[in-house]
Amino acid sequence: MRAGYHRRVNWISRIAIVIGGALYLAGCSTDPCSALQGSGRYRVTLHEPYTEQGPFTYSSTLSRQAVDSRCGGPFGAGTGAELEFRTTGTFVKHDNGSCTLVAAELTATSAGAVVLGPSSNAFARLQVESLNSYFFGADNVEVDGCQGTFAFEVIPGIAPDGLFSTPVPGQYPPAVFYRLFVPDDTADPACAMCDDAFVAQLETLGP
Repeated sequence: MRAGYHRRVNWISRIAIVIGGALYLAGCSTDPCSALQGSGRYRVTLHEPYTEQGPFTYSSTLSRQAVDSRCGGPFGAGTGAELEFRTTGTFVKHDNGSCTLVAAELTATSAGAVVLGPSSNAFARLQVESLNSYFFGADNVEVDGCQGTFAFEVIPGIAPDGLFSTPVPGQYPPAVFYRLFVPDDTADPACAMCDDAFVAQLETLGP
């Protein structure tokens, strides 16, 4: 066989290797988080507390209890309350390459809490910083005469129709809303630390 033929085959092989390598590197450098919207607005409507005795299928992996005392009653977020959040575009990559929108701020609530701004309470934030959450955050609030940190976490459920579906009793919830209240050091002694978890319905409100 002629030497020129071998040279052509070798060059074709080299070009194929270079092109294949470039495609491989391009695929590796594609950030799976880059397609996610950097910010957005959401409304969370709270249904009944998410407990083992409730009408929804219960899983401990969908709930939290950081402290011994449940808040009870609205206390900034209760059954029927609507809360609105603005995400701040921070993402975390999972080992499997998926992404989770994590950071958010509470912008409005129908449950009587006055939002005072983002909180710097590291303890409260640490309780809700979870890779299992859809988004989480912590804000300073005044509620029922108490000032403190309102830490929150929206935990994706495993409802058959997905995260943004309507909660259906007898099924797993589409989402669970966990809230933790940590009073300021200067708050009245009657303002105790407490938490709760609620079945939740999540809606997008736009960018």
